[in-house]
Amino acid sequence: MINLTLNTERSKSIPAAVGTLSGSVCGEDALLLLQTSSVSAGAVMDQFVGLTPRETVEKVSSSLGCSPTSAEVADHLDKQDPLRALRGEFLLPTVADLPPSDLSKVKGSQECIYMVGNSLGLQPKKARKYLEEEMENWAKM
Repeated sequence: MINLTLNTERSKSIPAAVGTLSGSVCGEDALLLLQTSSVSAGAVMDQFVGLTPRETVEKVSSSLGCSPTSAEVADHLDKQDPLRALRGEFLLPTVADLPPSDLSKVKGSQECIYMVGNSLGLQPKKARKYLEEEMENWAKM
């Protein structure tokens, strides 16, 4: 077990199966997500502890009987990720949201692969609510 520290107003340290979490999911929301994450997924991922990313992908692709570049490998690893529930806390752009999208050639409702390297990352779904609360508090000062 690794101690996982959440950066919240009341910093808490809780046991977790893997890794470190930092970012925009805060407070009780993050605790609830981590508590409801599958413990068994962490146990499945334990077999990859100490392996390089390349070794991990090769081991998974071998066990699945497919190419290391197969989407099946990525899907398998995603399903085993104990932090996968956090993905649902962010706004993911769709193909239709992109500036020049020819919707006759692509499915507009399909989620984009997020590869933007800015420091803010994806927008948390609750960001607007939190900003509006702060703006309201500021207006009343």
